[in-house]
Amino acid sequence: MSIPQVPPSDAIVALVVAVLAALVGWSIVLGEIERRRIVRLARAGSRLVESFGPNPTFTWLRPTAFEVRLSRARRPFRDLRLVLWIQPRRIFPVWLFNLVRGYRDVVGIAADLAVTPTVQIELLDSSTAVGKRALGQAIARGWSTRTVRIGAVERTLATPASGDFERVLYRLTGRLPFEPKALLRLGVHLVEPHLSLSIADPERILASERELATWLKRVADVATVEPKP
Repeated sequence: MSIPQVPPSDAIVALVVAVLAALVGWSIVLGEIERRRIVRLARAGSRLVESFGPNPTFTWLRPTAFEVRLSRARRPFRDLRLVLWIQPRRIFPVWLFNLVRGYRDVVGIAADLAVTPTVQIELLDSSTAVGKRALGQAIARGWSTRTVRIGAVERTLATPASGDFERVLYRLTGRLPFEPKALLRLGVHLVEPHLSLSIADPERILASERELATWLKRVADVATVEPKP
């Protein structure tokens, strides 16, 4: 006995149901993976902030983002905030759209220093959302920009005036505790927050929290030393 073909309309309905079921399954599985991941990152981020002083405050900003703040940090810092946000993957089209637009999983650190910096500088990846914002702000201030090489990657350097910033740049990036390609933004300013840092690949960065803490202190020291002519 021959079996008739499924009518086209029924085939389309079956396909839609299958796709919806796959998306629901994707959302459930990815949701649990994201939950475990963000909890793991929250613990690592809290340990990093605690290395600069006791009793930081922890705040969930959304299910995939949090902030850890230390109001009384040890020198060379005075106030330090760590914000981490990961791009939700449970809705695949949204995640893919954000990826194309340059959004990444990012850990951001903003700090006020005990001593006002003596230099101003922006080192950024202009292909990412955070880098584009920082570059736009630098251009609006009238800063000059040029391309520099950090290791094997190129970054945009923005400064308030022309001059020799190579020595400062080398001291800031000479011993990075992470791959240069992970550096999305490093900003030093005279106004608060004095130090702004955005880094991709949060797992790898926070896994070396001791090295990152040492490097942050070094950045603060470099920022507050008068550059040599």
